[in-house]
Amino acid sequence: MLLHRSATLMTIALALSGLAGCATVDLPSLPDAVPAAWRDRPVLHAGAPAADPALWWTGLKDPVLDDLVSQALRDNLSLAQAHSRLRQAAAVASGGDALYRPALSLSSRTLQDVSATDTYLHVGLDMVWEIGAFGAREAHQRAARADLDSADADARLARVNTVAGVVRTYAELRTASRQAALFGDLAAVDGRSRDLLAVLETQRLGTHGAVLEAAAQLARTEAGQAPPEQQRDRSAQGLALLLGRTEPDPSWLQGAPAPVVPPFSLTRLPADLLRQRPEIRHAEAGVLRAAGELGIARADLYPKLSLGASLLYAYNITKSIGTRTDHLPAIGPTIDIPLFDWGQRRAAASAREEALQGSLLAYRQTVLEGVAETEQALAALQATTARRDRLADALDLLRSREQAAIARRQAGLSSELAVLGAHRDALLAELDLSAAELDRTLSFVALFRSLGGAALPAEATP
Repeated sequence: MLLHRSATLMTIALALSGLAGCATVDLPSLPDAVPAAWRDRPVLHAGAPAADPALWWTGLKDPVLDDLVSQALRDNLSLAQAHSRLRQAAAVASGGDALYRPALSLSSRTLQDVSATDTYLHVGLDMVWEIGAFGAREAHQRAARADLDSADADARLARVNTVAGVVRTYAELRTASRQAALFGDLAAVDGRSRDLLAVLETQRLGTHGAVLEAAAQLARTEAGQAPPEQQRDRSAQGLALLLGRTEPDPSWLQGAPAPVVPPFSLTRLPADLLRQRPEIRHAEAGVLRAAGELGIARADLYPKLSLGASLLYAYNITKSIGTRTDHLPAIGPTIDIPLFDWGQRRAAASAREEALQGSLLAYRQTVLEGVAETEQALAALQATTARRDRLADALDLLRSREQAAIARRQAGLSSELAVLGAHRDALLAELDLSAAELDRTLSFVALFRSLGGAALPAEATP
């Protein structure tokens, strides 16, 4: 008899295992639609030092910027909130398997018998153990893991945005400070030119119209100084916000060279770089979540198996009969079979199957967007580099022209006005060059922002 029961239980277990295998959802392979290599970009200098995608901002060789990024990674409030949400998700995920662990409950109540002559105190100890057959347990684990991966991707995205924001704001701050200083030099040149033209007018060697034109030029130059000063103050306040401060550091407003992007190269393959994008990691979590939800929906199509046990203890309070206490143990399986709502469950499973296909399409779309964003950033960096190089050549030529004007002035072959005019042209060219250098730096930031900052350093992982 015992052998017969064992064989029956084994047969049932094998049957359930076979059904569970049918219900389990295999994780689909993720579409890999990335190029084998980036399109040929002269901006990626062959033989140049390879940029570290994880610490890309250190390639600018600016110790002040490095310190600001370190402070932001430590004190940025948005990043701290993202890390808090990640810890919350980790705490929830650590208890995600509790649904399929034995659950105990203890209850007590009083109850009278049918004749209302005796009152009993019932104390019950109940245990329910959900088996999690037909892939339900694995599906719930996948869904919990997807939530954790999604929170991790959000934390990575917050870190990437924080670093990119600090570098971008710092570059704008330094460039605005330099441009404000250049406008101050321009105002000094225009003021001197106006004074010289006024002297020539008194000597009847110039016209009053020329003096008025010089004065108008000085007024325009002084007005042009306001935008970079405003941008400098706005960037300083934005940098303070990124560092979790209420006020900017006064030292930030002091003049200092803006960061310059050096020649660099990318040695890692596009697939290796793009895989680190938080958006792609988020899309991967979406596929995992959809697979988990599909597994749960398919498991709901099959009977739900659980093991239950209970122990009922009764105590006769009134003691009007001889038996004062009694207890009743019970143990056995529970089977919940979907019958009348099976069609509704089948429709839910079909919807989850379609949702899984949609998550795969969303993953492919995210990959393509990452490729397009990176290629556009490379193209922008190439264009801004070419523009910066041409403006640098123009500035060198204008400075040579200024030196020639100074030499002629010293030889008595030219006037001070001619020297001032050459110096003014050089200052204007330097303004254009500083704006082009800023555009190049912002393109550099956008490139590594599109790559998702690549792998996180160990010390930055929460």
